[in-house]
Amino acid sequence: MLTEEQKNIHKEFRSYLRTVEGKKGNMLNYLISATEKQLPALLRKHISTDVVCIYDDIYSMAELLACASKIHSDDEILADPFGYISSQSLDAYIRFYTQKHGINIQDLRPKEESDSDENDLHSFTEGTEKDYSGVKYERDSEARKACIKHYDCKCVVCGIDFEKEYGELGKGFIEVHHIVPISQRGGEYVVDPIKDLRPLCPNCHSMIHRKRDNVLSVEKLKHLFEQKHN
Repeated sequence: MLTEEQKNIHKEFRSYLRTVEGKKGNMLNYLISATEKQLPALLRKHISTDVVCIYDDIYSMAELLACASKIHSDDEILADPFGYISSQSLDAYIRFYTQKHGINIQDLRPKEESDSDENDLHSFTEGTEKDYSGVKYERDSEARKACIKHYDCKCVVCGIDFEKEYGELGKGFIEVHHIVPISQRGGEYVVDPIKDLRPLCPNCHSMIHRKRDNVLSVEKLKHLFEQKHN
C-alpha cells in the first residue's frame, strides 16, 4: 500500500512516462507495475534487502545509478524472470528522477565511466529529437496474430504467460521473434508465421539478441534456460 507521498510520486512518474516518453496502454501499465512490484523484489533479492518501494524518494541518484549499473552488468540478474523489464523500469525512473530534480546525469559519472561499455548508463540521455535517415523494416500484424494463435500467447522458451501472471493487464502481451532477422533477408519476403516466427517474452527475446554478431537460436536459449532451471 503506497503512502500519500508515494502516491504523488506514482502520479508524477506515470504522467512523465505518458507525456515525455510516450508510453501508452499495456506498456505504460507494465512499466508502472514493474517499477512498483518486480523492481523492488529484484533489488531485495540481488542487491539490498532493505528496499521496500522505489518511490520512497530517499534514494540518492548515486544509489539509483549503482543499482542500475549492477543490474545491467550482471547476466544472472538480467536472466531473472523479471530482470529485463525491471532494468527498463529503473532506467525510466532514473530519467524521471533526473528531470524532476534538475540533475545532469553526466555530472555524477566519472569520465572513464562515460567512455566505457556501450551497454552502460549513457542511455539516460535518451529523448533528444534528431533527424534520422535509415531503413525501417515493416512487420505484418496479421503474421504476428497467426504466430500467437498457433503457439499460444506465452513464451516458447521460459513458458511465461503474462495473463496468468498479471490478469487482464497481461492479456495479449508477448513479443514475436523473427528466427532469421528481417535485416538479413535482403528485402521484402513472404513470412510463414509458423516456421519464421516465435512468441517470446521480453527477457528471452533480449537474451537471444544479447550479442549482435551471434544471435542465438530459440532452441539454444531454451537449452540454456532448462539447464539453469532443472
